[in-house]
Amino acid sequence: MKKMKIMITAALAAMILIGAGVRAADLQGTISEVKGDVKVKATATADWKAAADGMKLGKDASIKTGPDSEALFNWGGNAVHVFPLSIMKVDKLTKETSGASVSTLSLESGRVMAKAGKLATTDSAFSVKTPTAVAGVRGTGFDCELSAAGLMTVAVVDGNVVLSVGEIEVTIPPGLMSQVELGGVPGDPIAIPPERLTELRAVQAKLNAAIDKAEREESKQQSKDEKKDEKEEKSSDSSNSAMDGVLDQAVNDTIQNDITNTVDYLQSLEGCPAGGGCLDGDINLYFYNE
Repeated sequence: MKKMKIMITAALAAMILIGAGVRAADLQGTISEVKGDVKVKATATADWKAAADGMKLGKDASIKTGPDSEALFNWGGNAVHVFPLSIMKVDKLTKETSGASVSTLSLESGRVMAKAGKLATTDSAFSVKTPTAVAGVRGTGFDCELSAAGLMTVAVVDGNVVLSVGEIEVTIPPGLMSQVELGGVPGDPIAIPPERLTELRAVQAKLNAAIDKAEREESKQQSKDEKKDEKEEKSSDSSNSAMDGVLDQAVNDTIQNDITNTVDYLQSLEGCPAGGGCLDGDINLYFYNE
């Protein structure tokens, strides 16, 4: 009976490990370059509070900007610029143990520009949703705007964006833009006006800089952690060596004390010639290594 119980427990443990191997880990992003009246809430039911550089946000968090206000949000090689008078919600930021990543954002109002890093696997995804349509990307920079009337405009700086409404899709190449009305279908891509394209490229440069900075800081932190681990390992080895030395000395002192005490005892015995103690026989020391 005991053997059967152990076998069942092992099987359950294996199932748990297998499940953990495919489970996605939720990621968090960081708010930076906060300007003006920017508010965040950590969950759908939380209260709005003032944003600050360095804040961490994850699933179900939202960012809201007031007039003349903006902020950046970056995570895992991706970054988003939230323009004034916008509300963006984080629906999903996950990383699978297989390397697949899924990032889903909702633009509830206003405008954002996203720079998505190159997706590592075929089942990775990055998308921005609105009530009008969904913009899905694969390693690109694009601008997404939602008007009060529900008109969605997607302008692509580099890479390609697939703008979809249900089963209807339009692929937008770099330098072009497409619009779709609420309840309508995506229009044919047209050229981005030069002044807007210049603006978008400037914003993308800012997003690229934010991503590079985050990656450098992450690399620097990893280097610090590795050095700390190495230092702790050396310190541990040194402590163990010192302790070994203390133990060796203690063993030697104990043996010497035992010899001294034995000799003193034998020399104190009566009945030996010359009126003193004597040693009769040999004193042998035996060392055992366990």
